[in-house]
Amino acid sequence: MASGGGSPGAYRHVILAKLKEDVPIEKLQEKLKLFAILPSIIPGMKSFHWGIDESVLLKHKGYTHVFEATFDSMDDISSYYEHPGHLAFANQVSSVVDDYIVVNYKPISITNQE
Repeated sequence: MASGGGSPGAYRHVILAKLKEDVPIEKLQEKLKLFAILPSIIPGMKSFHWGIDESVLLKHKGYTHVFEATFDSMDDISSYYEHPGHLAFANQVSSVVDDYIVVNYKPISITNQE
């Protein structure tokens, strides 16, 4: 993994999650409260958002929940993995998640140059 510079909030950490069967939304929301506080305690973590797939295409293959965090750099994402707050969240959420996919990327803007 390369170290990244770039502008503030330039890197995204995305998790696609497949929940265990019959997980009530209230139980998931309880776990997400732990994730929501992470930007206030982890240096370099700027924001956190989550949502549930609403696509009519139904191509999610069971990965219906999306979690996205914004970071200043890839180094900050690497530090986040080892942070006690993230480790506590990961331990808690494992009780409701069956499987997940993680992607880290730097958004690239596309401009129309004529």
